[in-house]
Amino acid sequence: MLRALTIALLLGASAPALATAAQSFAAGRFAEATRLGRKENTEASLVIAARAAATEAAWLMPEKLDAKVQLDAALADLERVLEKNPANLDARFQRGLVQGYIAKLMKSPGDAKKARKDFEAVLAQRPDD
Repeated sequence: MLRALTIALLLGASAPALATAAQSFAAGRFAEATRLGRKENTEASLVIAARAAATEAAWLMPEKLDAKVQLDAALADLERVLEKNPANLDARFQRGLVQGYIAKLMKSPGDAKKARKDFEAVLAQRPDD
């Protein structure tokens, strides 16, 4: 009995813990963070998924069109959060960042204006942040 318990404890201790989207993002595993964030499907995890996808697009995708597809998916994640909770300032701030990067990537003043609108809305709610 004691031997079986010892083996079970050793096997349990050696099994890798399941990572969360936040842990994967912190470890620099952006594709995994995106996948896990979408799977977790909470407001916070979708914001992390979008942040991870945008980070990947900005730093790891040399092809402009690939980056744009990734950024559009990040925007979709943030829109889902904001549909559920329009007051989520983290999602709104991240949407501004993603929209701003799209504006830079595509040389689009209209996208830049959308980004600015998000930043101004966040600043109005968090003037000291």
